[in-house]
Amino acid sequence: MNFFSEKKTPAQNLAFMGMMAAINAVLGVFATFVPLSAFFIILFLPLASALVGEFCEDKYLLPYVLAASLVAAAATAYDMGTALFYIIPAIVSGTFYGFMAKRRPPVSLLIFSTALVELALNYLSLPLVATIYQIDMIQLGETILGLSGNLYINDIVPAFIFGFGLAEASLSHFFIRLFFQKTDLPFSENGFFDLACPLTGILFSGLAVGFAFMVMPIAYLFLSFAIFFAVFSAMNLLRKNPWWLYVLMGLLSLGSLYGMAASYALMPRDGGLLLISLFLLSIDTPSLISTLLLLRAQKAPKK
Repeated sequence: MNFFSEKKTPAQNLAFMGMMAAINAVLGVFATFVPLSAFFIILFLPLASALVGEFCEDKYLLPYVLAASLVAAAATAYDMGTALFYIIPAIVSGTFYGFMAKRRPPVSLLIFSTALVELALNYLSLPLVATIYQIDMIQLGETILGLSGNLYINDIVPAFIFGFGLAEASLSHFFIRLFFQKTDLPFSENGFFDLACPLTGILFSGLAVGFAFMVMPIAYLFLSFAIFFAVFSAMNLLRKNPWWLYVLMGLLSLGSLYGMAASYALMPRDGGLLLISLFLLSIDTPSLISTLLLLRAQKAPKK
């Protein structure tokens, strides 16, 4: 039996989950002993749980999450702040990735939703760690990275955590598809999700600029969302499109540069970077038009 394959019997499921839970605990212990290593080890930590989500039956996933979290917490009981903020969210998000991957969603939805799950768990753990251990995990991370003295560092914290979650989900996706499965997930479905990426990118680009005048950390978080969807929107521009669409993209890109220069003085002091949203629109808008043209061509009656 190939060890990295779908598990059919209870014994196979339990053996595989036990090994992955042990790997989580060992990596968690190592991460707590070497503080800076946590930022690198935890990038790969969701991979073990993602394999469980992919290869084990769904009915075992919730017991696995609970058991693996308890084992990791027990192994790192001397540093529960790290366990609650890093290790347990990685276990949950990794399992969520595997569970979702079996449904074969587009890659954009899979990675984005996994990163959102981790972001939510990270922020849910903050008050718990602060209440029990009187530790501010955000401030601790800034101190370790030598960024605590930066005036505007807190503006980008949510975006940084989301980006970290994206890196974890992307690494899990890369290694699982490369080494453990021959089949891959679709980048799109030539339908709703092809439209959803540019539309969502346009939405978050607008929200990023709008929230610059209200809540700056949320504005930068929305900017990170917009960048993510712009990357996937660009995939639509790699296929064959009318020549004028690329001319439009060039004109919009040039116009975005002038728009950024003209609008910079109107933005809050720490919000100038949010004007990158204008450039992202020069990618999302042609991508949206490209998808609409493709859908229209598919619906047109063949002669």
